[in-house]
Amino acid sequence: MPFHFRLLGKDRMALFSFIQSVNTMLGTSIFEQIGKMIAEPKANKPNINEFVGIKKQLLDWIAMRGSIKPETNIKTIVAIPYNPYEPKPYERWTLQGLFDLSQEVLVGSEFWNLLGGENTYEDLLRVFEQAGLELYDEIDKKIKTIKNL
Repeated sequence: MPFHFRLLGKDRMALFSFIQSVNTMLGTSIFEQIGKMIAEPKANKPNINEFVGIKKQLLDWIAMRGSIKPETNIKTIVAIPYNPYEPKPYERWTLQGLFDLSQEVLVGSEFWNLLGGENTYEDLLRVFEQAGLELYDEIDKKIKTIKNL
């Protein structure tokens, strides 16, 4: 949500929430391509079955790599691109007991800063905000066409 908030602005969040619900329902996400390369939930509030599936996938990867080269130090993570509860901490009950939260789960800034270095998350937020400002009229026009459907 922090990326979208900065991109769209406060006045468009209700419409955005509706559109996001439709996108989630249809399984579309800006992060799907990243999810194909790493273990990432398809949503930021996954259910217990999705987390169990991710844990199994991670264990399978560890087993496959470990069977080829047992001395390899393997680190797996679950990446959650943003915290839907921000500014509160990400505390999803479906994670309890499945993952070492301090080692295996990276949420929001922890994830983006791992990928791009210190301050990457804040830089991304600024980029989305700038794009939202520059594309304000175009986004507004598109939203008005959606409202008329």
